[in-house]
Amino acid sequence: MLIHSVLFRFDAASEIGLGHAFRCAALIEHINNYYSKDSLKCVVISKGLPGFLQKKLTAMGADVVLLDDSLSITAELEQISTITKNFPNTMLILDGYQFDQCYRQKLALLNNNLLKIAVFDDTNDLEKLYCHLVINALPDAEKLGYQYSAPNAQHLLGLSYSIVRQEYLSQKSTAFTERNLIVINFGGSDIGGLTLPVIKGVAEVLKTNNLDYSAKDIVVITGGGCQGIENIQLFCKKMNFRHVHQCENMAELLSQSRLAICAPGAIVYELAYCQVPSLFLTVADNQLLSAKAHQEAGWSYVFDGRCASGMTLALNKLSILWQDNQQLEKMSASAADLVDGKGVTRIVEVLVNILHPSDIIGKAVNKKEEI
Repeated sequence: MLIHSVLFRFDAASEIGLGHAFRCAALIEHINNYYSKDSLKCVVISKGLPGFLQKKLTAMGADVVLLDDSLSITAELEQISTITKNFPNTMLILDGYQFDQCYRQKLALLNNNLLKIAVFDDTNDLEKLYCHLVINALPDAEKLGYQYSAPNAQHLLGLSYSIVRQEYLSQKSTAFTERNLIVINFGGSDIGGLTLPVIKGVAEVLKTNNLDYSAKDIVVITGGGCQGIENIQLFCKKMNFRHVHQCENMAELLSQSRLAICAPGAIVYELAYCQVPSLFLTVADNQLLSAKAHQEAGWSYVFDGRCASGMTLALNKLSILWQDNQQLEKMSASAADLVDGKGVTRIVEVLVNILHPSDIIGKAVNKKEEI
C-alpha cells in the first residue's frame, strides 16, 4: 500500500506558458531519483498539458490525471478530493496564477482539513494563501509579507530555494573567456510572441554595428508550445542561426553562453546558476519583481518586452555589451554566488519532513544506493 503522495496541481498551455510545469517537474524528477514509489508517489493533476510534457512527466515516474477544461471549481475540487482519499497522507503543491483566494480556501477545507497544501508563489498578491508551506525564491521574498498572508505556514523564501534542474547540476562549467554563444529563448510557449521579432532585431544589430560574431553562435531555442515555428525556422535558416526546438541539452548550451536574451521566467535561476549575463524582456507583470531583483544583483538588465521601445533598448544594450568583455565578465562574476543548485533538495526535504519522515527517509536511502 502506498503510504504517502505528493500531488501537483498546475496547468500548462501556449496561452499561460510552461514555467509552472517545469518548476514542478524539477521536484518530481528529484523525488523519482531519490525515493521509491512505494514510499512517495507523485501525481500530476492538470487541465492543460501538452502531449510532449505529459510523456516527460510520465517518464519521470509521475501519474498524470487530466481534468476536463469545462469542470467547475466545485467539480474540480470534488475530483481532487476523491484522488487524495486514495492516499492516507498527502501534500498538494499548487502552482499557478489562476488559483484565486476562493479556490484556495475551498481547497483547504477538503477531506476535513487533513490535506496538507504547499504553494509556489511569486508576488503574494492575495490576502490569504490558505497553506501549510510557501515557496518563493525571489531574493527579497521575505519582504513581501507572508507573515500576514500565511501566518501559520512554513516559509521557504529566498535564493536558497531556487529551482535548478538536475541536468544543470551535472553539467561541467565552461570558463567565461571560452564562451561564445548568444542564446535567445522565450520559454516553452513564448506567450509574448517575441522570438521572431527579437531574432530579426539581433540580426540587424549585429549587421549595423559590424560586430564580431559567427552566425552559428546565435542559438535560438523554442519550446513545444511556441507558435509560428515555421517562420522562426525560415529566418534562422536564412541567417544561418542555429535553431533548436524542444531543446534536450539546455544546460550544455547555457554553460557555453556569453549572453542570453530571455523572458524572466523559470529560466532565471538556471541562468544565474550558469553565470550567464542576461537581457530580460518581460511579458507579464508577475515577472517584474523577480527580474528587477536580479538586475539589482548586477548580472542582468530588464526591459519591457510588451512595447517596441523596450525591445529597442534591449537590442541597443546588446550592441554595447557584445563589445565589452570586461563588463560581461563582471556580470558573470556577479551571478556566481547567487544560486547554489541545492534548492530542489531543500524543498523536497521539507516536504518529506511535513509528511512523515520516519516512513520515507529509510526507503529513500535504498533508492539513493541504486543511482
